Amino acid sequence: MTIAQALELITSELVAGVTAAVVGGVTLVNWWFVTFPDSWHGDFQRDLSKVWFNLGRNTGSLITPASGIMMLSGSCFLFLAEGGVESAWLLTCSGVIFILSMVFVVLGLFPFRLPGWMYPEWQLARRRRRAEEAARAAGVVERVGSGSEVSLSAGSEAQFKSRRLQSQGLFTETTWTCVLGMVVNCWGVRAAVSDGQGGGTDE
Repeated sequence: MTIAQALELITSELVAGVTAAVVGGVTLVNWWFVTFPDSWHGDFQRDLSKVWFNLGRNTGSLITPASGIMMLSGSCFLFLAEGGVESAWLLTCSGVIFILSMVFVVLGLFPFRLPGWMYPEWQLARRRRRAEEAARAAGVVERVGSGSEVSLSAGSEAQFKSRRLQSQGLFTETTWTCVLGMVVNCWGVRAAVSDGQGGGTDE
């Protein structure tokens, strides 16, 4: 097969299918990085989408994933049709997914509110809240015995602080009581010695 014959096999449908597959895959990967993990790529795409791909409040929650799925399903349909696949249900499934994805893209242009978990901002706030809770839970520990640590139960940070303050107050009160007792005892011993010496002198 010569190069010319190979180029003849590359039809416009095949080129469109490859292009749609690449664009759809990249779109879904970027959406996943923006929505779920904490990474520099997700932060970059999040800031970038606010500048050049902001189609409303449902851009990151509905339009972006629906666009990626639409591109991938469209590329599958083109590959199947170009490859001469006679399976009707494969063509039907890819076509239905393509049409439904297109419908969701159009619906995403309307600024209606979706469930909170569909928004990247909600996912980001939940990750930060969990990180803060984990940091607080890791920092609230009691040392028992010789350097061993025992984690407190969930939600016991306030109780730990109150117990620590109470123990500090009790320790302070006990310390002052001991000091005052020692002073009083020393004063009493000194007075008794002075009285004894005074009595011996009188005799």
